[in-house]
Amino acid sequence: MTADKLELVERRKEVVRRWQDYGLPNSVATVVARRRTRIGRDLWLDRCERQVEWCDQRAGSVEGRKQVEMLVKAWSLIDRTPAPASAIDRSPAVSILLTMPDTDDLEWAVQEADRLRGDGVRIKARRAYYSRLAGHARGLAELLERPFDTPDCPRRNLERDALATQAGRVRHADFVDHHEKAVKAGLASLIDLLQTTDPADRMVSPHHGKPEEAHRIAYVRKVASLNRHLSIARHAQLARIGMANLVKYTLTRDAIRRAWEEIADQFR
Repeated sequence: MTADKLELVERRKEVVRRWQDYGLPNSVATVVARRRTRIGRDLWLDRCERQVEWCDQRAGSVEGRKQVEMLVKAWSLIDRTPAPASAIDRSPAVSILLTMPDTDDLEWAVQEADRLRGDGVRIKARRAYYSRLAGHARGLAELLERPFDTPDCPRRNLERDALATQAGRVRHADFVDHHEKAVKAGLASLIDLLQTTDPADRMVSPHHGKPEEAHRIAYVRKVASLNRHLSIARHAQLARIGMANLVKYTLTRDAIRRAWEEIADQFR
C-alpha cells in the first residue's frame, strides 16, 4: 500500500472512530468504513469529517455539548425514519450522506438552473431510466457473484455453455483472468452512481441577485431536497445537519420547509 493510501486509511479510521464516539448512526459509519480506498478526494469521508469537526469545536462547553446532543438526535431520528416505498434498500441516513451538498455543488447548481430553466427536462422519465439501468447493472453483478451451487445457476450455465467451444474457452479465460475483477468493481461503482444521481438536483436552484445570495438559496434548496429520502419530512433535523455540513450557512426549519414545499413535486 502506498503512503497516500495508508494515510487515507488511517484518516478514515480516525473519522469513523470519532463519529461513533459521538453516537452518530452506525449505518453511516459502516458504509464509510467499508468504502474502497482510492487516491483522491473522498466526499463521503469529507462530509463525515465536517460533522465530527463541528462536534469537536462545541464539545468543550456546556452549551456546545447541548448543540452536539441535538445534532446527534437529529441524525438518529433521520436514521429511524422509514424511507419512501420507491427508495432503494438502505438507511435514509446513508442516502443523505451520499447526496449531501458540498461547496463545489453550489456554483454549478446556479449555472445549471439558469441554463435549464424552461428547457422541459423530463425529470421523472430520466429518474425512471436511471432506476432501470441500475436494475440491469445489479442483474449483471448478481450474475458474477451468484454461488455455483444454486439451482440452475446462470453463472454456471454461462460458463458451461462458453466452454463448449474452443473460441468460447478462450473468451471465458480472457474474461476471468483479465477483466472479471475490474468489471465487478466497475458495476458496483456504476450501481452506486445510478442510485444516488437524481436529475431533479439540476433544477432546485434558481438564480437570485448576487452570487452569495444565489449560493445561499441553492444550499437551502439542496438541503431541503434531502427530504426525498424520507417518508416523513424532517425539516428541523435537516437544518441542523446542513449547518454542521457547511457552517457558513445558517438554516432554519421554516426555511427548509418553505424550500421543500416549492420543490417537492420534482421528486414525486
